[in-house]
Amino acid sequence: MSALREGPVAVVAPPRVDVDTGAAPWWARLPRSRPRWHNLIAHAILIAAIAVIAFPLYYAFVISTQTLDDAIRMPPRLLPSTALVENYAQAWTRAGMGRLLVNSAVMALGIAIGKIVISLLSAFAIVYFNFRGKQLVFWMIFV
Repeated sequence: MSALREGPVAVVAPPRVDVDTGAAPWWARLPRSRPRWHNLIAHAILIAAIAVIAFPLYYAFVISTQTLDDAIRMPPRLLPSTALVENYAQAWTRAGMGRLLVNSAVMALGIAIGKIVISLLSAFAIVYFNFRGKQLVFWMIFV
């Protein structure tokens, strides 16, 4: 044992003992990874699923950039064309998108403000009034 002097009190440090518990090191207890070919198969399936989902979206975008003659031509072209701005401007004016956008904004704001008002009133009632089923109502609103 070694003694360390700190002022008037002697502090004795315990002897260092290396204990072999027989346990494997921490890195040997980690779960083994799956074989590499499992990962390759999983990634191939995921990439195929992404292609199946993304291709129709890409094709719809490509068709929206083409003129009507290009869009109905066979075989179809899979690369975007140059009529993007003209097609989108024409679709905006034909469908009246400005009015639709204003209607959507008014509805979204109205619903959001209504939900906030109802939430404030219900929170006030739960905090300041005592009634039967208060906890149930709180958890119904909270969840």
